[in-house]
Amino acid sequence: MTDKIIIAKGTPLPLQYLGSKFRIAKWIINLVEDHFKKPIALLDLFAGTGSVSIEAMNHGFIPYLNDIQPYSATILKSIFCENRAGLTELIETLNETNFQKRLLMRGRNSFNSALKMEEKFFNDFESNCFVWKDYKVFCANSKNPLTKSQINGLRKKNEWNLFVSYFANRYFGVRQSLEIDSLREYADELPEHLRTHLLAALISALSNSVSSTTHLAQYLKPTTRHNTNELLKKRKQSILKFVLAGLVELQKFPTSKKSFVTNFNYIDAIDNFGKKIKKNGIIYADPPYFKEHYSRYYHVLDTLLLYDYPYISINPVTKSVSAGLYRENRIVSDFGLKSKAFMAFELLFATAAKNNLPVVLSYANTSLVKKANLIMLAEKYNYKVNLQSKKLDHTGQGQRRHKTVTEYLFICTN
Repeated sequence: MTDKIIIAKGTPLPLQYLGSKFRIAKWIINLVEDHFKKPIALLDLFAGTGSVSIEAMNHGFIPYLNDIQPYSATILKSIFCENRAGLTELIETLNETNFQKRLLMRGRNSFNSALKMEEKFFNDFESNCFVWKDYKVFCANSKNPLTKSQINGLRKKNEWNLFVSYFANRYFGVRQSLEIDSLREYADELPEHLRTHLLAALISALSNSVSSTTHLAQYLKPTTRHNTNELLKKRKQSILKFVLAGLVELQKFPTSKKSFVTNFNYIDAIDNFGKKIKKNGIIYADPPYFKEHYSRYYHVLDTLLLYDYPYISINPVTKSVSAGLYRENRIVSDFGLKSKAFMAFELLFATAAKNNLPVVLSYANTSLVKKANLIMLAEKYNYKVNLQSKKLDHTGQGQRRHKTVTEYLFICTN
């Protein structure tokens, strides 16, 4: 896996995101402008963080956005089309509300002793008397619900304590987990549009404060003095402050009254938008490039939205719970399966052709389907293909390895 993970700049609610097109969004949209007349609707089929659609909107295009992952769809709704009425008041309320009182409400109150212990470690860290091995034991002793019977108990009570029960001292600190649960509970007390904004800001906050290198597939563990010190710095960060910063930036960001956001699979998205954009629209497709699935790297974000106390998947090799505490029944894209990727592209081109829509496709030379096969598929459905390319340096999941990758842009006109 070599895709670059960067925070998608240019967006008010950034994520640390695999394969973000932020670095080449301008290049993509400039080429689209060269080949298609404006004004034009752009169906961003695998929209992710919305980097390409933000650039398209800046160039006067009307973005229609889709992503099958719930966390992406929520971020996109907040950024592009959700009503901002009451957002100022929400920010003021969050600034004024004493969330300290909310932290230990309901089923979260049983974590009071863990919170106090964490605060002692934070204080020791500030006063240079921190014993990192004691913190290692503290994390190791955290009781996460791993069995179905334990999870069934949490489901039955449903006391807004999912994150502190599952992820405390794993992906987040104790206080951070309590903040997340408190804010998630508060979001459900709000009108729908404000709920969307708060959840989107919370998703962004989680992505940028998580106890990991970049993504949420595996969490960092306190194994040495150095990485434990770095871990404490991450866990001292306030989730609420991240949320407030995101909401303030969101206020400044323009919305598009004509934009739509959906949470479909790619076939349904094309069929859903096909009639609306047929006369002056194109499809922009940036499907997964690799065998690892986004639901593995961002399962925690989907769990935040669904808040369903998921069962934890079992590693088929070790027969134990997955190291990253992955939820069962995660979304698996055919584009990430070597045995199914070619057919997924065929369905994409066939559905686009049925709706008489041109396709602009982003892909890379390191991916599962070869360039020649994609051209062959496009031509099978009577598209004329103009191929553009650009070299990019990619890194791998926060590690110090670099690889030059050729990013392709297949401009398929009918």
